[in-house]
Formats: sequence, C-alpha cells, structure tokens
Amino acid sequence: MSSPHPARKMRRTRQTQGELIDSEDEVQVQDAVPEPEPGPSSKRQRARRDSQARRGSSANRGHTSQHPFGLDEGEAITWNQEEVDKMNTLIEKYKEQEARASEEAGSISLSSHDMDTLTGRVVRYMLFAHQEKAGHPVPRAKLLEVLNAGYKEHKHAKKLSRIAIPAAQARMIRVFGIEMREIERVSEQQRKGKGADDDSSRPKLYVLRSVLPKQLLRAFVANPIHEPSRALTLIIMCLIKMSGDKLDESALWSYLKELGVQHEGEEASSDVVMPHPIFSNIKEELTRMEATRYIVKSKKAAAAAGGTEGLVEYVYERGEAGMDEIPDRELDAFMDKEFSRQLQRMAQATGRRAADEEELIELD
Repeated sequence: MSSPHPARKMRRTRQTQGELIDSEDEVQVQDAVPEPEPGPSSKRQRARRDSQARRGSSANRGHTSQHPFGLDEGEAITWNQEEVDKMNTLIEKYKEQEARASEEAGSISLSSHDMDTLTGRVVRYMLFAHQEKAGHPVPRAKLLEVLNAGYKEHKHAKKLSRIAIPAAQARMIRVFGIEMREIERVSEQQRKGKGADDDSSRPKLYVLRSVLPKQLLRAFVANPIHEPSRALTLIIMCLIKMSGDKLDESALWSYLKELGVQHEGEEASSDVVMPHPIFSNIKEELTRMEATRYIVKSKKAAAAAGGTEGLVEYVYERGEAGMDEIPDRELDAFMDKEFSRQLQRMAQATGRRAADEEELIELD
C-alpha cells in the first residue's frame, strides 16, 4: 500500500446556493486511507504503512517537491475576500439573467425539456470549442447555428437564442466556475472611425474564463507550461499601451529583440547574445494572440507609412478580448509595480557600487 499523501492546509469551504463561503478555520486535507479490518494482521499493516511513510519522507528530506499545478507541497491555499465577492457578484448577475430568460420561455410556452436541451447544446459547444482551440472567441452566429438545428421550424425560433444563451451562461458559471463572457468585435473600419459605431453593428463573441480566485486557479486549473505565453502577451499589450495604443510592427520587433526574441528567419546579430530559449517561433505566438483577439494587426495607411512604393507596414493594437480581460487600470497597475521594482533594483545596485568604492578607498 502506498503511503498517504502529505497533508495540506486548506481553508474550509462549503457550497451554498452557488456561493463559495470562506471560513476562518483551517482543516487538514489528505487522501483517505481505509482503516484495516480488525484482526491479527492489522498491526502489521499499520506498521508497514508507517515504515513506507518514513522511507518516503527521508527520501524527500532536503528537497521541496513541486505541486504538479504550481504550488509547493504543503503550501497553504488562501485567497482574499475581494476575489470571492467578485465571483459571487458574477454568479448573481447570471442568475438574474437566467430568471429573465425563464420568464421569456414561459411567455412563448417553451417546455422545460426544450429549455434544458437548448441550454445543454450551447454549453457543450462552448466547452468543445474551447478544448479544440483554447481562448479563441466563438461568434454568436455559430451558437445560432447550434440552436437552429432541430428548432429551425419552431414558431419562436428567433427568440430561442435570447433564452438559451443566458441560461447557458448561468449554468456554466454555476456548475464549472467558468464565465461565458460576451464581448463585441470591432471591425477595422470602426477602429479607423469610418464605420457605424453603435452596439447593434458589432458582432457578438463569447470566450470562456475561470472565475476562481487566483490562488485556487493557480493550484488546480492553470497549467504552468502556458505561463511564458501569457507573460509575453502581457508584455506586448503593455508595449502597445505605452506607445499610445498603436505600435508599429518595426518598433515591436525592435523591443522584442532586446528580450532576445528575433524575427523568424532573422540571422543572429552581434547585439543579440543568443535566441530566446522558449519563443524561437515568435510568428506562431503572434498568430495565437491575434486569433484570440488579445492583439489586432492591421495595415497602416499609405500616407502614414511614408508613401514608400511597394512597402506594406502594419500596426498593432490591443484587441477586444485583451482590453476586456485586462482593462487599463489593471495594466497601469502592473506597469507601475514593475517600474517600481526596477527602480528599487537600480537603487540597490547603486548602493552596492558605492559601498564597494568606499571599501576600495579604505584599502588604498
């Protein structure tokens, strides 16, 4: 029998009407190990189990094992109340939308069976679409196709999406702790101020985002292998914002080159020590960011590009998904924090150099 998993401290939680209630007391959580049946061999089984546990602990002595999802073994899992309140607010928001959808379903005499079927179709499609292409927004038009299958001849077919989608959003967050977030796609013409800018003219998109508190997300959901890509996305979004929300492609490559990230096919130059160990295929990363609408790439106007014949220049902007998930205030707070850290490092380095110089003077 394998030794029991080391106990981990975890705050006690209970699920009540869709709300996560946080209690101040802490409990020890460990894998359940069935007690042996009473009998002459029970002492030997318990002694063998204790011996295996001692061997396991001695083997790991002096080594901190890493939790497979990013937490050190034995690390306490905690979260702040603000995150829990935010999660509960979202749950209530979608619960109210679901109640209004149920009322509308009653007004058109939609049976509970049909309501459940339509809701399940939307939930399944969103989950499978996210599994196939994680982070890619799903157009509302795709969901309409899913809903119309088998219900196209329904006398209230045009109203079904207004009922099924809010119900699916409520079920998604209640059952899986995932928000099915609606965002509006802005066309290139609208970005340039040449198209209609009313909400009705913007196609609706849906993305899936976990609403769990960050510490729980890090412990049980987030995959550490994706952290470099998320970090690169955040850096590029910061560069775009600091450039007045528009960043020329040539300027982006210049900034990335300072990080050791080179343009595909570019020869290693003397001012780059070595290619980046992770982002060797940067084109693939940028394509992913564009597909998930974190950034948007568009052609520059000919006059703005300098009017050079045959030269096509591009500009990057933050996309709808990126601006919705990481609004300006959070992006500014992140940059302020990082610049403060850099200033502290520079001050510490300056202090060390001054101390070294004083020591050399004394030695002289």
